[in-house]
Amino acid sequence: MVGYCFGPAVAAVLFELGGFPMAFLVFGILQLLGGLIIARVLPEDSEADSADLPTTLREAFLRYNKFLKFPFIYVFTFGTACAFLVNGFCDSTLEPGLERVSFGFNL
Repeated sequence: MVGYCFGPAVAAVLFELGGFPMAFLVFGILQLLGGLIIARVLPEDSEADSADLPTTLREAFLRYNKFLKFPFIYVFTFGTACAFLVNGFCDSTLEPGLERVSFGFNL
């Protein structure tokens, strides 16, 4: 969510500093570094963990239903959906007004 909100602004600054490919290079390098860190930090999969996995579709469905009984799942899903809707609305309706404001760099 934070990346969705601040990503365009950071990308605009990087665009001003290094042109079109700069944002892609910086974010690509950060993603590669993040992947290497995750691969290093995550524990190895053991056979004890795989013994706990559901063996049938019915078992998997029952575990999924237990998970959906927590109300915070619906609250977070609704909040995320609203945030995307509001951000999309603001992006499409407020963008023409940004052309009249000078930030010192192009958005």
